Amino acid sequence: TIPVVPIGIPVFHERGLIRYFSLLEKRYGLEVGRRFEDGSIHSLPQDYADMLGWEEMTALADKAWKMADDKEATYIYGENYGQAGAITVIGRKYGLPQALSFNESFRYWIPVKICPGIKSLIYINAQAGGDLNEFFGKITLIGSVTNPDARENGTKVFLCQEPSENFNQLWSERLKALGILP
Repeated sequence: TIPVVPIGIPVFHERGLIRYFSLLEKRYGLEVGRRFEDGSIHSLPQDYADMLGWEEMTALADKAWKMADDKEATYIYGENYGQAGAITVIGRKYGLPQALSFNESFRYWIPVKICPGIKSLIYINAQAGGDLNEFFGKITLIGSVTNPDARENGTKVFLCQEPSENFNQLWSERLKALGILP
């Protein structure tokens, strides 16, 4: 059973795991978990690839955090659970606040009202959505995850500033759409 241990437990560092899974495919024709839900085959199983890039993403969020003028009115938002979770857990060592997200169980911890109103939003996603351009006058790309083996490869961190006065209105609309507010 020793040869199958790396399939369930990451006993090697990233490069070693990549070599191991490549060897399984070359010698035995096994993809072993490397086919993601979109059907594409990657260098690592999805469970491993999901965790790569989190440190890099959190360091970018910290860079954006340091650029924000009013920390009390700065929020971090991850578009998905992994992004918000990475910031919430790894961000502790940077002194970052817990990230917000409407995704998965993070929606249960979403504040009903943003107080004080947002002056800066650190937004994490593959791209800046149309809503951001509508509600923020200034959007700065801080950087993106560059690890080609990471599931989050290409995920960007944006610092959004100069909010329109009705950002809390957008927030309330989102909460109503999710059924969090009546």
